[in-house]
Amino acid sequence: MFSLDRDARISNAIGDCLLGLSHLYALIYIIRRERKKRCLSRRNTKYILMYWLVCIYLGTLLSFQLIGAYFHLFSPNPAEASMIWLIYLGAGCVSAMFYGAALSLDIFNSKIAVFCWLSFGFIYSFFFAPMSLDLARYISFLPQKFSLKLPGHFAHQYLQNMIWMPSALVFNQLNNLSLDQKNYLPPIILEFDGRGYAATPFHSVFDPKYADTFDLVAAFPCWRTDSLPFLMLCVGVIANTIHLFICIATRNRHPRARANITAHLLMFLALIFMPVAMFFGGVPLGIDLMHTCAAPGMFLQAQSCFTALTEHFDSTLDSTDYPKIEQRHSSTTEISQKNHHLLTEKDTMFFSTGLRRRPHTSESHVLAADDLNAAYSVCNDSKYVTVLASSNGASSTAVRCH
Repeated sequence: MFSLDRDARISNAIGDCLLGLSHLYALIYIIRRERKKRCLSRRNTKYILMYWLVCIYLGTLLSFQLIGAYFHLFSPNPAEASMIWLIYLGAGCVSAMFYGAALSLDIFNSKIAVFCWLSFGFIYSFFFAPMSLDLARYISFLPQKFSLKLPGHFAHQYLQNMIWMPSALVFNQLNNLSLDQKNYLPPIILEFDGRGYAATPFHSVFDPKYADTFDLVAAFPCWRTDSLPFLMLCVGVIANTIHLFICIATRNRHPRARANITAHLLMFLALIFMPVAMFFGGVPLGIDLMHTCAAPGMFLQAQSCFTALTEHFDSTLDSTDYPKIEQRHSSTTEISQKNHHLLTEKDTMFFSTGLRRRPHTSESHVLAADDLNAAYSVCNDSKYVTVLASSNGASSTAVRCH
């Protein structure tokens, strides 16, 4: 089970691991930040929903990349959908859907859109993928073969050194011709017949004797719902297109839309140029190029999620019961609402009577006094005094000295 396969794609596994480590760092950072700030206890519904959407997005994307690294090393050309393969596809689909849900909640504040994104992700993961449906059998306009006709002079000038050219000549029954010796070469037809190009040797990708070779990694064209090409095309490209249109439509009124547009364009480059790179350098080169293009796009997506989460955390402060009033300790009391200082929940103390100083605070001191003048007398060396809480009908006032 854990013996390195002879066709292992080590560079692809390294790329998946590096992307996984970056998302693991982002996930740990967000969880540690929440444990420090304790925003979930403030019962802000939008923040709680955004927090869990972002965490599950990062977690499922991390799982997708780590399981992908496992397949690159130990089972690079699976032909049947095992349980771990279905988990792999489900993690990839669910991560895209949770990102779309977080994006919709951030931009539109729409819980209906969140429900639609998540519903599609779970329907695919638990219904379509396990059924292993070949949609080309039920939808007539989906092509089962794809042919590319190349002019003879073009092949002679630009493609004669391609590793797969001898197999293309065999397919076109031109194997007795030599590209560098003939002045005229008939057109060459390159036929993609749905075979698995990851399991087919690159130098024989058009050889008819490999026509029945199949794998779930790089079969083309392939409309099986449990294949990676179907996930990339029908989930990755379509979901990324919807994400991009959302950001373009809101780029003038939403602060994160422009950065998201850049992220989605990079993801488009990764998904579109992957088959082009496979055509010239094989499946490993295509996946490596996809990882290279997707890395900055995924970084911008994760950064956008973190920025949105930070913004919604700040909005939870507005819903607390603490007044945002800062009083300058001077001869004339000045009230400013631009730069206010609030303690987090773990630093807030309520006192019923008397005047006490919190022992473990070093840079600032939390005090409680029967009146504000008593607090001023103790904080005579401090520049600012912030009112934290004042009980209605009581004589106690909680303040902070800076």
